[in-house]
Amino acid sequence: HLLRIFPVRLGAKRAERLCRKCGSPLERDEDICRTCGANNPVPIPWYTLPLGLVLWAIVIGYVVDFGDLWRFLDMLLGNAGDAPAGSAD
Repeated sequence: HLLRIFPVRLGAKRAERLCRKCGSPLERDEDICRTCGANNPVPIPWYTLPLGLVLWAIVIGYVVDFGDLWRFLDMLLGNAGDAPAGSAD
């Protein structure tokens, strides 16, 4: 069932990268063309930045104590001495 979602041809050869300047084939991780010396950076997938941001958000969520952060912001705004909203005092 996964092959319907992610169509992959088993044994199919991956499309090879070509040099932008001379058109000669490049190896999978090769940045510099061996024929003409042109720089051909490896393209970065589009999902790299969003995935990195999600991972950083998870790390920050585990590391930061948000209760202390809210109390600090309350103190800065001058609301620390106020009575809670439902008190009858």
